[in-house]
Amino acid sequence: MDSISEHVSYKEATRSNTALRRGIENIPDTPLYWVNNINQYAFKLNNTIFRGNIGDIYNKDMIRKNKNTHQITICTHGNLCKTLLSGNICKFYHDPNELKEILDTKITKSIYNEYKLLYRNFMNTSWLHTEKHRNIKNNSMRRFGSRDTLKYDFDLMQINDIEYNDQCILNYKHQCIHDILVIIGLNNKNVINQKTVPDKVSYKDISNRFSLLNDADIDI
Repeated sequence: MDSISEHVSYKEATRSNTALRRGIENIPDTPLYWVNNINQYAFKLNNTIFRGNIGDIYNKDMIRKNKNTHQITICTHGNLCKTLLSGNICKFYHDPNELKEILDTKITKSIYNEYKLLYRNFMNTSWLHTEKHRNIKNNSMRRFGSRDTLKYDFDLMQINDIEYNDQCILNYKHQCIHDILVIIGLNNKNVINQKTVPDKVSYKDISNRFSLLNDADIDI
């Protein structure tokens, strides 16, 4: 694969001039930010914004035991959700960054604040990859990401249902930031064994249960 987009080559996206010259320990650090108004961590890498939180992971046994599972899937109604607009909490996930569009016009500040405290959660099967046709059993599984088929996966996504593609991409992005934050947490706790350990990220807000990941406190 020569490029990952029209303007970015695979080489540009995966290599650092400093790293090529001096070694991997000289790769520039990318800061992790805490964005107050959406209650999410965020960073920008190669002109791509990653944002979100660490969520809970549920399995079928939890559902069978009637555990209170919620925010597992993205609400298909978005900002038109009747539960949301009636001032109640929807059991499906609503992105606080999208909710800002209707803040003070269709939803109150207090309802917005309740929603932004809800993290995106997952089923444990969400990380599974499948090549089978879409059906009710594999609807939440990944359909792209394997190196050998990635180009064809991207081509198919350009002709497939746009709304469904958007949901697949959002799921992938939410899972990605979840995994990245877990890895940062492992590094901060010295669980990761590596020759060069970056400086630990300092605590910024003890009221936030993931504050061990914080590096900066900004509001955008």
